[in-house]
Amino acid sequence: MSNKKKIFKSETVMTTSEIAGFLKGLANKLEEGQIILEKGDQKVEIKVPSKMEVEVEVEEKDKGDRTKKEIEIELEWYEGESGKPLVVK
Repeated sequence: MSNKKKIFKSETVMTTSEIAGFLKGLANKLEEGQIILEKGDQKVEIKVPSKMEVEVEVEEKDKGDRTKKEIEIELEWYEGESGKPLVVK
């Protein structure tokens, strides 16, 4: 049986430009091998491996008179293991 423990969560409304800046900063920190996420009194430092699994998912959810669209990007790895690279075209 696995135990899942949420160590950080944030949901924030941002402009497209702010999101792009956040993702660029995240990409830079990934290349450096360490990410620090901080919001309010929440803070987590994560050392990331040079290879990991990347999952990209796009969903549409019917909400009656509106359709909600969602893009999820997940980075997953087991400590001490590496995954396969993903190519974006």
